[in-house]
Amino acid sequence: MSRGFNLKIGSKIIYKDLVIGNVKDLRFTKNKKVLATIHINKEHEYLLNKNTIFYLDDFKFSLSKIENLSGAVLGSNIKVVAGDSTLKQSVFDLITYKPIEEFDKDGLRVIVNAKLKSSLKQNSPVYYRQLQIGV
Repeated sequence: MSRGFNLKIGSKIIYKDLVIGNVKDLRFTKNKKVLATIHINKEHEYLLNKNTIFYLDDFKFSLSKIENLSGAVLGSNIKVVAGDSTLKQSVFDLITYKPIEEFDKDGLRVIVNAKLKSSLKQNSPVYYRQLQIGV
């Protein structure tokens, strides 16, 4: 990752609201990126596979909502979305946003490009002839 994102040694690693580990070390690499070394409890090592996602659970504020208020005081955490691969992996990229829950479900994926996004955001409903057909 290119920034530290308010992570610190001891920041929690969370899977389904359970603490499964923590950040052990933070340091800069030769190419000036931040490398976080984490510890995952032995009973949760099965989560460390190829398509597991690690994402930043940081404090977010907007006019419509406030997310992770405790992150403003206690610092950020890392959340885990389990993958279903059987291939093990030990190095992961940290993404800075919560992944879309339905992304890997069956269905048609459409990408729409626009100059202005207006009030669109993740999980906004998509309608066809006044019938919601997706998000």
